[in-house]
Amino acid sequence: MHATILITALVLSAPALKDPPKQELKLAGEWVVESQVTGGQPLKSSVERKYIFSAEGTWTMTTARSKITPKLTRTFAIDTMKKPAAIDMKLSATATATAYTGIVKVEGDTLTLCYSRDAAERPTKFESPEGSTVLLIVLKRMKKE
Repeated sequence: MHATILITALVLSAPALKDPPKQELKLAGEWVVESQVTGGQPLKSSVERKYIFSAEGTWTMTTARSKITPKLTRTFAIDTMKKPAAIDMKLSATATATAYTGIVKVEGDTLTLCYSRDAAERPTKFESPEGSTVLLIVLKRMKKE
């Protein structure tokens, strides 16, 4: 009985395991689309587009030359515990369903976003197979002037 009490006391007084360090993607900011492949087909567009992500988990898409900064009404969530990091994107803060599921990585000033328009099928590789609903977008961080 004394051994049980001693073991219980040792277990309860032992330091707790620390949570693994949180890995953050530095996604907040404005990003200009460098290239996009949709369903295996490169997008050829003369319109310069950009994505804006906030640190609060909101996002939008607009043209890079727009004089009006759009409201960030869409939401996103990132799970960095998954490899590669997973991203879920909604088209409004009140939406109950996720519109796009994907994967994301940031390497320096380059953001690679790969997501499916079919929320049930999250991509597992940074590619857009022929005939799929997957978009592969490479973006560069906009420099502050």
